[in-house]
Amino acid sequence: MREFGKFRSAMEPNVLVNSLIIFLIALVGGLWGLARKISTESLHLALSLAAGFFLGSVFLELLPNSFSQNSSDPRTIGGLALAGYALIYVLEKGIIPHALSGKKSDGHDIVALTALIGLCVHSISEGSALALASGAENSGGILLPIALHKGIASLALGSLFALAGRSPKQIALYLLLFALMTPLGAALTVVLAPAGELGAGSQLYSWISALTSGVFLYVATADILPEVMHSRAAMGWKLLLLSAGMVIMWGAVHMGG
Repeated sequence: MREFGKFRSAMEPNVLVNSLIIFLIALVGGLWGLARKISTESLHLALSLAAGFFLGSVFLELLPNSFSQNSSDPRTIGGLALAGYALIYVLEKGIIPHALSGKKSDGHDIVALTALIGLCVHSISEGSALALASGAENSGGILLPIALHKGIASLALGSLFALAGRSPKQIALYLLLFALMTPLGAALTVVLAPAGELGAGSQLYSWISALTSGVFLYVATADILPEVMHSRAAMGWKLLLLSAGMVIMWGAVHMGG
């Protein structure tokens, strides 16, 4: 307990500063969606970048981390990824439309809400990793990749809610909720650190990463890409930004070690 007390006292100041940085990036990244007049094609370009980010996250970060940091049968990881994919499908096609019945909503609204759910879950696990790394000398090594994650993810959310026709106030509230998730994960980890329940490398962290990979895969392939590619306008830019999102994710993974 004494050793943990020393660890926590050294970690908490950095956790607070790093969490604040991530909070601000996550909040500001999607605020452009509050602008009154953004063309649909501009939103599609932003979502092309986000789709590349989501796909890169699945295949370059989430699944590799789940397999490398977990002693479970690989089929468990695959099953959790499948469960994440199926969960979002059920939410999007059944539960959320039923909950919104009688209210003004469309397909864009449902896509935005499901993306928000998946990103919030992932953000809590990232907050855990951020908190544990904040006690180390090279804490900046994980801060930059998470900052990139949050900026692009927030951009995607702001774009999706703008496409859904949400008001600036509603978009701001959704972004605020999303921005709070990483600090929440960091705070939970400071409390639970002795048990290592949420930390990077723990079984729970690995399972969350696997589940999130299925969520991100669904959002990218079943929601975002069909939305942005149904129009041939600016197709070259869309493909370029899609590739750029993957490259940015590759860079973020390598910067994080």
